[in-house]
Amino acid sequence: MTLRELDFDLNISFPYQPSPVKAGTAASASRNKSIHWLGSCTHDCLTEASLMRMLVPKVSSNYTLLSLSTYHIDLFSISYYVVHEVLQRNNALVTRAAHFVIGTRHKHCAAAAELVHFSPGLVTKVQELAGVGEDEAVSRIKSSVKSLSELDDFMCLAGVVKYGVSCHRSEDGDKQLVDLNHDCWLHVRQYLKVDDILDSKEACKFVPRRRQ
Repeated sequence: MTLRELDFDLNISFPYQPSPVKAGTAASASRNKSIHWLGSCTHDCLTEASLMRMLVPKVSSNYTLLSLSTYHIDLFSISYYVVHEVLQRNNALVTRAAHFVIGTRHKHCAAAAELVHFSPGLVTKVQELAGVGEDEAVSRIKSSVKSLSELDDFMCLAGVVKYGVSCHRSEDGDKQLVDLNHDCWLHVRQYLKVDDILDSKEACKFVPRRRQ
């Protein structure tokens, strides 16, 4: 069983702990990669302010958290806006990834799927968009992510080629990209993401630095 949503009353669970301790407990829970919804019920404004401050240093590396529910949010605090922007980013990534799973063959959707394929929120979004059950959604996600491990599929989605990878005959007999077996390609692939490939317009603007 995987914990996906967590809602706890810090006043009941930790009634005699100071605000920073309560907030630290909630912040630690937010770093759990299976939790996409975190709710914190407390009547102490200081506790929630501490929670927001503790979330900020680590929240940018969290691609799972999609929603944070609190009772006393200071809408004008810098911490709130930092966390809110990450939540917006994660929700946008999950939506694009879900569209990739259900058949949208777009580079930015594929890049999103690479980033958030492990997110429980993606399963929920695929269920919502495709009208399927949880098991079917999980199966579709695995299948779509697996397709990114294929050389031709990866290069097409990244915009490098239109249909498939082919190379001119090597004059010196050295191996070329198409000569790599699947295991070798997967080894290369672990260091290469869809987003690493510049879009065609960006590629035209890119000017490499001159060597010193």
